Amino acid sequence: MKPRFIDIDGRRYLWRDIAQLRREQLAVYAQMTQPTLFQLVDDHRPATLASAADRYLEPSLFDAWISGRYKPPPTYRATAIPLYRLRRVYWYARTVAQFPSRKFW
Repeated sequence: MKPRFIDIDGRRYLWRDIAQLRREQLAVYAQMTQPTLFQLVDDHRPATLASAADRYLEPSLFDAWISGRYKPPPTYRATAIPLYRLRRVYWYARTVAQFPSRKFW
């Protein structure tokens, strides 16, 4: 048999009244709206980039480059040119400019 009353702090309450109050409370919560903390902006990305899973499955051409994960091959990496080579190139360019008719190779 279902109890019709509940004792809380020595007072008797009807289950029917408590259930009715709870239904009213839920109805008020359903009607409430919470304002946003910031302005909502539409997402203009293509459908394949809408979620993180899609971006992982179909990365775009520049994703790795922008994020810094792309490292160019060693042949294209900028390296420091030794000073003796710079001096040799400078001497060669200066000498060829002074004597354009001579062959140095």
